[in-house]
Amino acid sequence: MSPPSAMGNTTQTNGDHIPSTKAPLEPGISEIKATKQMPKFPGPPKFEDKHEEREYLKGRLAAAFRIFGKYGFDEGVAGHITLRDPVDPSTFWVNPFGVAFSLIKRSDLIQVDHNGDIIGGGPCKLLNAAAFMIHGAVHAARQDVTCAAHSHSIYGRSFCTLGRKIDMITQDSCSFHNDIALYSSFNGIVLADKEGKDIAHALGDKKAALLQNHGLLTVGETIEAAVFWFISLEKCCQAQLMADAAAGGRGHETIKINDDDAAFTYKTIGTPIAGWFSAKPLFDIIAKETEWDTRAVALKSLLVNPDKSLKIDFKYTHYGVNCPVPNFRLWSVWASVVVKESGRGDGGRQQDRQRAPRTDTRGEEIIKTNPRFEEYYTTLHLVEDVERDEFWAFLRRDLPNSFRFTGSKSQALPVQRLLKDRYIPEITSIEHDGELVPPPTVIPWYPDQLAWQMTTPKNIVRRFPPFASFQKFLVSETSVGNISRQEVVSMIPPLLMDLRPGMTVLDLCAAPGSKAAQLVEMVHSGEEARMRKIARKYRRVEGGEVSPEGEALQEEMKEEEESGDWSDDGRATGLLIANDADYKRAHMLTHQMKRLNSPNLIVTNHDATMYPSIKLPSQGGVNNRYLKFDRILADVPCSGDGTCRKNLNVWKDWIPGNALGLFSTQLRLLVRALQMLKVGGRVIYSTCSMNPVENEAVVAAAIERCGGLSKVDLIDCKSSLPELKRRPGLSKWQVMDKYGKIWKTWHDVEKEKAEHGDERLGRLAKEMFPPSATLPLDRCMRIYAHLQNTGGFFITVLEKKTEIKAKPESEPKRPEPQKSSIISAVNEIEAQPTSNGADPTQKIDALDAIAPTDNTNDAEGISAAARQNKEVAPSVGTTATKREHDAEADAERSTKRPKIREEVDDPAPEGAEDRQVHWPPPPGAVLEASRPETTTTLPEPPLPLNGSDHASRPNAKPRNQPYEEPFKYLSATHADLSSISTFYNLSPSFPRDRFMVRNATGIPAKTIYYTSLLAKEILTTNASTGIKFIHCGVKMFVKQDVQGDGVCRWRIQSEGLPLLEQWVGEERCVRLYTKSTLRHLLVEMFPKVENSGWRSLGEIGERVRDIGMGCCVLRVEKSSDDDAEDGFQERMTLPLWRSLHSLNLMLPKEERRAMLLRLFGEDTPLQDHSKDRFNRKMDAGEGEGGVKSEDGARQEGVKDEDAAVETEAEVKDELVVKAGGDQEDMAPAGPSTKDEDDADAEAPLKEDDVMPDAINEEEA
Repeated sequence: MSPPSAMGNTTQTNGDHIPSTKAPLEPGISEIKATKQMPKFPGPPKFEDKHEEREYLKGRLAAAFRIFGKYGFDEGVAGHITLRDPVDPSTFWVNPFGVAFSLIKRSDLIQVDHNGDIIGGGPCKLLNAAAFMIHGAVHAARQDVTCAAHSHSIYGRSFCTLGRKIDMITQDSCSFHNDIALYSSFNGIVLADKEGKDIAHALGDKKAALLQNHGLLTVGETIEAAVFWFISLEKCCQAQLMADAAAGGRGHETIKINDDDAAFTYKTIGTPIAGWFSAKPLFDIIAKETEWDTRAVALKSLLVNPDKSLKIDFKYTHYGVNCPVPNFRLWSVWASVVVKESGRGDGGRQQDRQRAPRTDTRGEEIIKTNPRFEEYYTTLHLVEDVERDEFWAFLRRDLPNSFRFTGSKSQALPVQRLLKDRYIPEITSIEHDGELVPPPTVIPWYPDQLAWQMTTPKNIVRRFPPFASFQKFLVSETSVGNISRQEVVSMIPPLLMDLRPGMTVLDLCAAPGSKAAQLVEMVHSGEEARMRKIARKYRRVEGGEVSPEGEALQEEMKEEEESGDWSDDGRATGLLIANDADYKRAHMLTHQMKRLNSPNLIVTNHDATMYPSIKLPSQGGVNNRYLKFDRILADVPCSGDGTCRKNLNVWKDWIPGNALGLFSTQLRLLVRALQMLKVGGRVIYSTCSMNPVENEAVVAAAIERCGGLSKVDLIDCKSSLPELKRRPGLSKWQVMDKYGKIWKTWHDVEKEKAEHGDERLGRLAKEMFPPSATLPLDRCMRIYAHLQNTGGFFITVLEKKTEIKAKPESEPKRPEPQKSSIISAVNEIEAQPTSNGADPTQKIDALDAIAPTDNTNDAEGISAAARQNKEVAPSVGTTATKREHDAEADAERSTKRPKIREEVDDPAPEGAEDRQVHWPPPPGAVLEASRPETTTTLPEPPLPLNGSDHASRPNAKPRNQPYEEPFKYLSATHADLSSISTFYNLSPSFPRDRFMVRNATGIPAKTIYYTSLLAKEILTTNASTGIKFIHCGVKMFVKQDVQGDGVCRWRIQSEGLPLLEQWVGEERCVRLYTKSTLRHLLVEMFPKVENSGWRSLGEIGERVRDIGMGCCVLRVEKSSDDDAEDGFQERMTLPLWRSLHSLNLMLPKEERRAMLLRLFGEDTPLQDHSKDRFNRKMDAGEGEGGVKSEDGARQEGVKDEDAAVETEAEVKDELVVKAGGDQEDMAPAGPSTKDEDDADAEAPLKEDDVMPDAINEEEA
């Protein structure tokens, strides 16, 4: 609409027409109608999440600098635009000093607090002092100002030399009508605090100021408004300078717009929303013009990292403007040029550049601050006021590297002594900046000093050779499983389980497997010492040679004298079942656990909230026996905010809704664990969260649901691990809802719901608040970062005092159909007409009509395992809920579960407590477990419509879903087992009924596994119950392609050797005593034995010359004190292969290198002579069809056994050891896990899932 004076009335005085000072209306338009026709502008986007708003606004600020650069407002390094941080309004974001406006990206911006300190942002941490003095004062004085812009533009600074405000001479200048200030002073560069405050005072409540002899300053409620006001004011200054010059040349003055017209125009074009909308074209254009920069960044990431999935947030990258997803294929040629010019492609990488700051997935440096996160935990008073600063300071520090020595004591202690005796003395002598560098230190509360941590900065680790040597040691021993890198707090729960010999243990949420590895070690505690003692006893009886024991094993034997489990000839009788709900993570768990070579381990893949009961074989006339566990570890999915020292995304992504969404899942997990526990057994509940909603609230709710403290008790563990620093659990706490409001009591929530509805409060539940009953929650254990330089953690130990019947979860009430009385039903039936030949079912139909059958639980008699398996199999790429801390919606979805009937644990009859029997069985007990006398089966699936009989074949593998080969046990008299026993002269004391294979035929094709007796009973009894078993057993024998009379085709696998070597007869044993001989075997692969080659093999030469072909056991014996220099302090056993012409240690190359480094402190290259001999034979014309015999005769169709064993056995064995599986159990088992890092790329958070930037192999 035109300004009022455009068609206004005039008054005549002395014949002159003088414009009226009153602003009349346009003809035919009333004032009300004119007001309604004012343009209505859209508004800026709104955000519920302040962090999302921050990222959006930072993108807009980067675009603002690009616009200033485009208009030429950058004068050298002068000029600055600031943005008030929406997350922490006391700070602001600004451009780094010296970075060109046209190049600024969102990641370049720096964050400045009210003191002028840089607290985060891009790599360039330089701040223009004038920017802070001016903008800091403006932001402090004007809380309504989101953005302030200042620059030395050419026309603005020219006009500022006049010492006056602009005139209202154009429509555009009216946007500053009575909204512009003049700062009529100039005291040089603004470096003083007073100068900045004076400018802010002069600005007052205006949106612009003319700084005399300096330049322009504009502010706005939005970035867009501040930018547009600056550009508009710059053009107004230009217009007035030109107009004044033109008018002055003619001896006239410019015509001014009167105040009423200017005020009327201001209401349309001078408002904050008008400023925001007027800038939209500028930001749209700059987004379009910089689109190629965005594509370059995207394609560089794609080309430099071709194996990584690329996800780009174009809303942020394009500064908040929605842009189409680019077509990468059309730019491939151009992108390759961009990457090449950047110097970051192959060969262009700088080897010595500084390490980049820790960043998130978008490449942004993560700022370790989150107002809601800090507000909530400060409100809870987790620590005393005097500790608060230290508490937050430690959470913002990087987490130290920590590691643990694994295996039995006899295996772990020698490696630990190597660290203490060889590497620690070298490290302690290093000085940096005049101070000694701290070496790795022992964790005082971990038994036998087997856990250590290191706080040494990485720049020092890389700089000094002793650290490089120590780093190589760590990498080497980790690769062979002697060291496990594990977070310190993750080591605590297994140590509180009080695990004793023979116990059955369940780890409900086991992946990635660090705690499960500890539990396996505890299950096998003392086993080696016991088996050695039993074997020594048998050997004395049989007259065999008895080997001396190492010091560590001798000590362990003494400990096992009184408390050891000797029931199965010293073998461990306990069992660990490790479970994970995600199929891919379950296989990653298997890969991790195979290093421990335990026959007492089963891996399953089930939703732990309804974990199926495991049936045991009938005994004593009792058919329905189910396994009850002595110990259960429930390390449950959680929000993971205690991991913020290593998982820096917690600072950026933490929202209270994560904990609220996981509460019900955590509660179901704990209740299910208590149901499966023996009376007197223990459940350890743990999280890596500090939130009481996930910790004390879950524990209190589970106790209440199970019947109170008379049923389940909290164990006080103050006396356990006395050197572990801890804090008691909370008895009072508040709850923060997903919008950030803190609620003190459930009563307050109910009151709010009654007054305003529950739309915002639907996720809050009464059980999340402190319980009304008095519970000893102070017996729970809280670990905070500042107590001993760790992550945050929560642990509690619960003991089951009697059988429980858990209360059902509260569910929305559904209207039930009114039930008819018996009399009315009888009357209705009798009323039905009867006639000769009438259908007798009419009367039954009448009954159904008034009392319909309840079909709400058709699968009442079907196990939970079967019901789970009957559902559509989840995608293997689906992320499990372990340590879930993604979006609120994900957290909510993770809590949903299918309906199952309530499990009832009735007390066992008197005198039958030890039978572990209960009825009705828990979910998933057996397929036919509706009633003891009833059999229920799942319906057969229909045949495919295309006529394929794939589904009807018994051994057919399901398509497009995970498939596991079955576990088939071999008869003790199986022909292959008999030939193995004869060849190795196995002692009759070694059980032969525990061997199995992994294929549907039950025929040993490639690998024979060995399991414990209890594992066998579980696998065989539950073969058809629908329980998803993923892994069990240790590889004991692998078939070898070898030809020769009397040679056993089954060689002993290195994984099974520790279990079997005690029982192998002397006929297949070779004893070695000197280090020099072992070094020869480690360095040289396939040393020759034929002719006089055996003479170079030291003390074993004659023995290996005379021993027959095939696998044998190399016993590296502990030497006497006189020979200690070239002898061994501990005993070892290794697999050895004697071929026709040579000898070879059946060890993978990485294990050879690890032993060379451990025993000899060297990294000698390995020598493989088999390749040379093979090449010489090929050069001589000996093809695969046959080779020349020693007497020159050609034997057609017979391969040289030496070549076959040397080349094929070594390669196959190495691949088998590396892969941790063979064709039988790897190929059909589901998705390839590649390696541990790849398998866990999409895995959810766990306190030991994401280790800090530990010393890795690349750095070695």
